Amino acid sequence: MIKNKLEKILLKYKNNNYKHECIQASIEVLITLAENKISALLVHANIAIEDNIKGHAWVEYDNYVIDLTQPSEARIMETVDFYEQAKIKKIIKYTFPEIQKLLILNTKKSSIYVWVDWLILDE
Repeated sequence: MIKNKLEKILLKYKNNNYKHECIQASIEVLITLAENKISALLVHANIAIEDNIKGHAWVEYDNYVIDLTQPSEARIMETVDFYEQAKIKKIIKYTFPEIQKLLILNTKKSSIYVWVDWLILDE
């Protein structure tokens, strides 16, 4: 039932190709869900792909991951399945107000992107 609701809300992204644009796609999804009174999280993580660590972003709501960089049949999947495949090394989850604050702070720079280096670095 929740998956059907998400599919209906996200129908406008059906033909969009967000390959290599995970942060842009995730911010757009987060905003769309917020407009529909759904409080979701934007997730930023380091994941292992073929022995390389890459930065990636997606949205989580309830027990689902929404990742528009995936093929259309895999854009909404159960969190447990996604996590098994993702090989997550480090992870940070942001609420909508936290992302809004990061974007507002970042507009003083010349880019909408929140993370300059995609990877979550050790502090």
